Amino acid sequence: VDITINMVVNAINYPRLERVTNFICKGLAAKNIVFSIVAPVVKAWENKDIIPKLELVLPHLNGAFRICEKSGVNFRIPSRCGLPICMIEDYKEHHDEFTSSSRFNDASDKVKVESCAKCIYNERCSGLWGNYVELYGSRELNRSRQDDYAI
Repeated sequence: VDITINMVVNAINYPRLERVTNFICKGLAAKNIVFSIVAPVVKAWENKDIIPKLELVLPHLNGAFRICEKSGVNFRIPSRCGLPICMIEDYKEHHDEFTSSSRFNDASDKVKVESCAKCIYNERCSGLWGNYVELYGSRELNRSRQDDYAI
């Protein structure tokens, strides 16, 4: 059976992403994992403590990606509940906004910051959730590797 698991990454589970990913890849023999970042809207926005800082999630997410690669499990980051491409540049080929021309195009609740204008992924990327920026700011984007890839 071709199993796909949608893992919603949040403030509670991100520290265990590698362990859970390993279990999914080996214990459940899943063929595909979608790593969705909890969207800071509706109930999550009402319970803001569930929304993790992306800079804390990224090391664990990268570790989970490496486990998927070693296990031969396909993985992807969705456009709607993902994160900016520049934050996972090493795995951009798994990001829907990088690979798909038919990505989810409703970015009405996402924003771009000044540094996005210089990023080579700007036209493909929908940006960062506006509520996330309101909660944590956008400094993480300025510290991401996007400036290394600016035009």
